[in-house]
Amino acid sequence: MNERDENSLAEQIVEQNQRVDRDPVSPEKIDTKDEIIQLEKNHYALEYIQRWYSNPDVNEREKALSPITSSNHHVEVINNQFAKRMLLAFMQEESSAGLQLFRDISPYTIDEELALLIHDTDFIQIHKSIKELIHDSKDVIASDVDQRLSYPNGQIAWNDRYQFNGAESKRSLNNIESTGISVEVGAESVERIKAAHQASEGTHLPITEILKNDKIVGINGFTDSKVSHVIHDAIDHV
Repeated sequence: MNERDENSLAEQIVEQNQRVDRDPVSPEKIDTKDEIIQLEKNHYALEYIQRWYSNPDVNEREKALSPITSSNHHVEVINNQFAKRMLLAFMQEESSAGLQLFRDISPYTIDEELALLIHDTDFIQIHKSIKELIHDSKDVIASDVDQRLSYPNGQIAWNDRYQFNGAESKRSLNNIESTGISVEVGAESVERIKAAHQASEGTHLPITEILKNDKIVGINGFTDSKVSHVIHDAIDHV
């Protein structure tokens, strides 16, 4: 890099810093109402997809026979990465466009391959059911988001105040830099972890993906934390 390039880079950095000072990042710009509503719609859609594939109302024998007796295969776990690709298809306005995206998905695990083996008619029906569910739930979704955003006691409003109040916590960057992230697992959770290890055999799923919503770890003194928060603290706070 020559002297002219260095001077140009320095000028860009100064200009960027001045822009940040004039227009500081605020919680409102990070989490808009429309974005949160869309996240809730995605959540409703994913819950429906999970129920459809997991067949919760049938027994284990019926689940094992599902490829023969029904048009869909039983899929116990749909991980976040695969769910994102599925949602992109199921959330399309037109089912034909969604079906094309769905057929273009490449599976990486046996469960993903099984999930993609549904008939076109099944995809169209799921797509229709999701649209109806979101339409029928739109008032509930909007009300829930308003409540979570409401000041001062809404969960999102509270989180924003906590995040930006400048106070030091056990999960602050300073503490993590000096002490690291301490993770503890109680003896009562050992069997659950063993079961997750067995469930992960033959797949590319890490155990943390299977256990992500289980509140079985302590993180820097915060007990009953989700396993997903171990990764969250390492990435978001460091």
